[in-house]
Amino acid sequence: MLDALLRRQEIDILLVKEVTYHVLNDFQGYTTKYNIGASRRDTAFVARDGINLENIIMSPSGRAMAAKLREIWMITVYAPFGTAMKQERERFLNSELPYLLTGETGHILLDGEFNCILEASETTGGFTYSRALAELVHGLALTDTWQGNPTRKVYTHYSASGATRIDRFYATRELLERKMLVEAIVAPFTDHLAVCLRISIDLPCMRRGRGLWKMDSFVITENACTEKLRTLWGQLQRHKGYFSDLTMWWDRLCKKKIRQVFRREQAGHRRDCCMMENHLYECVYDVLQRPGPSDLTLFALHCLKAKIMRLHSRRLQKILNDNNDADRPDGDQLTICHIFQTKQRRAKRTIYSLRAGTG
Repeated sequence: MLDALLRRQEIDILLVKEVTYHVLNDFQGYTTKYNIGASRRDTAFVARDGINLENIIMSPSGRAMAAKLREIWMITVYAPFGTAMKQERERFLNSELPYLLTGETGHILLDGEFNCILEASETTGGFTYSRALAELVHGLALTDTWQGNPTRKVYTHYSASGATRIDRFYATRELLERKMLVEAIVAPFTDHLAVCLRISIDLPCMRRGRGLWKMDSFVITENACTEKLRTLWGQLQRHKGYFSDLTMWWDRLCKKKIRQVFRREQAGHRRDCCMMENHLYECVYDVLQRPGPSDLTLFALHCLKAKIMRLHSRRLQKILNDNNDADRPDGDQLTICHIFQTKQRRAKRTIYSLRAGTG
């Protein structure tokens, strides 16, 4: 689902928090840099191929890391959570973040799940203020990139006790002038909304084309598709006399026509799923904009996210098409091991270079 978010939003650099294991390497066309420490609630950079992150610096705890992107110094932070961790959070912001500023180049982009706020208007519940974060933002001359409609507040985390905008981007004035858009994006696999910031930077980005087409096995089980195939097969049988033998009839006519039928069915199925997914996302945004108690909002969000996750689960079943019979799980239940196996097979089949006859 994170892979789907990357491609749906056309994200070039993803800054991830609460990373517990090295499980972000399966995104084709992207490279991941980890900082996983002893806390097992750590950070990572996921960058599109062709985007070169340099001078990567990691905090010892794993809760923060920084990297240079041309003239921009990017820092991602996952601060300790909860009122009981207030002293730990202040110590982290005071002691560990300065270590990440050693490679600072003048233009700073600070992103984080800060688990604290600087203004009371950023929450509907209790007020968790951080003096250390306020001093950091002021000392670096940073500005909150979120400049939404003051009459309609947007929050990135909903809980039974209230809603809060604890996920934020801070940037220097020069970067803020390059800002094109900042918005909160629904991420059904987490209890946060993702914050998407778009800045105009001239970078060479590599794009991959479409891969090899494979028939979706689920299409075969649909009655409408089965009936179309039965009708087509009857038509193909009547054309046998136009070919010299069965092999030519199969290769030149049958395979082509059958592939066309299934491609049309798969395209229609993808279109329907995309329309349903877009509808569910619109419903989620409607729920977020609708006034009401946070507990009812949270319940509605959980229901809609569950439906989106079921759509993604159907998509994940395609991984089984690339598994051997011995590797198929009982009940078609996917595990992370099957995804790793698929990745290994894909790597073995990928052609990285060609050598001409002249060397």
